[in-house]
Amino acid sequence: MDLFGGIGTLDPAIGSDYEQFTAYINLYDNLITQTPNGAPAPNVAYEWSVSSNGLTYVLTIHSGITFHSGDIMSAADVVFSMQRNLALQQGVASDWLPELTSSGVTMVNSTAVQFQLTKPFAPFLGSLSLLFIVDKNLVMQHLTNVTSTNPMGDWGTGWLTTNDAGSGPYMLQNWQRDTVLTLTKFGGFWKGWASNPQAFQTIKFDSITTEATILSLAKEGQMNWVGTYVSVPTYQSLKSMGWTWGTYASPQLFDLMINTQSPPLNNVFLRRALSYAFNYSEMPILAPGAVQSEGPVANTYQYHDPNVFVYRTNITAAKAEFALSGLNPATTTITITYVSGSITEQEIAEEFQKDVENALGITVNIAVQTWETFTQLAAHASTSPQIVTVYTATLYPDTDTYFYPFYDSLANGTWASAEWVDNSTINNLISQEENTSNTTLRQQIFNQLQVDIVNLAPDIFCFNSPSYVALSPNVGGYVYYNQFSFDSYMYNIKNLG
Repeated sequence: MDLFGGIGTLDPAIGSDYEQFTAYINLYDNLITQTPNGAPAPNVAYEWSVSSNGLTYVLTIHSGITFHSGDIMSAADVVFSMQRNLALQQGVASDWLPELTSSGVTMVNSTAVQFQLTKPFAPFLGSLSLLFIVDKNLVMQHLTNVTSTNPMGDWGTGWLTTNDAGSGPYMLQNWQRDTVLTLTKFGGFWKGWASNPQAFQTIKFDSITTEATILSLAKEGQMNWVGTYVSVPTYQSLKSMGWTWGTYASPQLFDLMINTQSPPLNNVFLRRALSYAFNYSEMPILAPGAVQSEGPVANTYQYHDPNVFVYRTNITAAKAEFALSGLNPATTTITITYVSGSITEQEIAEEFQKDVENALGITVNIAVQTWETFTQLAAHASTSPQIVTVYTATLYPDTDTYFYPFYDSLANGTWASAEWVDNSTINNLISQEENTSNTTLRQQIFNQLQVDIVNLAPDIFCFNSPSYVALSPNVGGYVYYNQFSFDSYMYNIKNLG
């Protein structure tokens, strides 16, 4: 298999991007899972109840689930896994803070766990598909930096970065950071393998940095799966080799994320000028099937506002906004960064450079970074790229996934928040939509959020991106999921070779 970028950590409480989740989904079991259309579905937890006030969730888990170590999973492992996420406050932990605290996670008995929220949180159930269960007994054996005042030390992060404490369908065989991940089939997987007797015994995920390498490996029969992030000519070449090229309507977006804290891009008039200067008509040429985005929510997703203002290419408006910025074009320079290995992203960066320089007369530089380096840089506003090309996908099945991870200041510090928005009005609106399940009220709040974010212009909303998947004749059983990495769950995939 090909991965767009490398896998930087195997610790399911630390990672938050597509590649890392591809590893977690196969090494670990999540508490609940998702259907192909994104609805919450049973997994480790097979039933649940929610109190009428929306504060108490009780989930009952299967008994007899075996970890790769041979330990048997219990509710204690679920409690430990969530408390570990909350304590480390990395990865996707901010999705549960501040509505959930460590003391609000308790065992009811050995097969039931309770989550007591501090206030209602509409996306909570769906977000539990991001909770991957670790083997408490095994992790506790590998704590470091333990002191009398810090009895959990590093919570095992040093060890879990490079090791496996899961119960998923595949076990860790080999991992080379940012390069290769090799997994082997776990014969003791609790769901059994009767439904997929042709499962792959070994799975190898490669981080490929050039599309020529992808084609070379495919010709040699050393690659069976290529994901979304390569150029159309590469897919066409694979199709000519007998591969299947599937195109799926998706809630995925492609944005140019703007670091709103980085001068001169902390000037809203400049950001709006850039939004008007960009040539959106080129996008379907570079990404066939692409449709221009209408704000921060995918055009077909729940609660999208079809009446939200959309920036169209308008050079007159671009120049008018730039005039309001008060900036001198002769002394204004900005840099756009694209992720290495993607011809499409390079082409879009070059299109942006041409469009903006022609329209505004400013200087646009182009930089390139690996995905791993970008995620490290994005941890701080001072180092985050000024503008960066990013595909974004839904993390959990709720429209909140388009807002909280990207625009709430509490979530700042990950690749998803490379815009570094810090706006109290937006923060308050996100809190309001999260704390109600009333669909009419949520629609009103989501509409206002879309208006405010478009007005703030923290992104150039380029296009809703279809998902492309190319599969060799040796691969069967693929089902497209419209959520983050879930279609890479290899338990479902058949070896037809």
